[in-house]
Amino acid sequence: MREFVAARVRASLEGPRALFDRTVVWLVDNRVLLPGITTLTRLVAEVRAAENAALYRTLDAAVPDDLRQSMRDLLKAVAEELHLYGVICPVASRLPALRR
Repeated sequence: MREFVAARVRASLEGPRALFDRTVVWLVDNRVLLPGITTLTRLVAEVRAAENAALYRTLDAAVPDDLRQSMRDLLKAVAEELHLYGVICPVASRLPALRR
């Protein structure tokens, strides 16, 4: 079941609700006893988070360091410019995380 959910995450842009629904259909089609809703919800969330993290690591590894730094500088400049006009910028609060 984990493999099914992981494959769906990698192959589609489905959100958690759609993944949950498809997993239920897969379980019924394969005559698997349905787990509790909370158990299945947690499983879908865990697998989705793990697959998305793996995707982000792959993409991060593919970006050259100079491009990464240029992108960070651009985000910082935009956040600072918005701050001058009193606009709250969610990117600015994430800059420390983006520096990793």
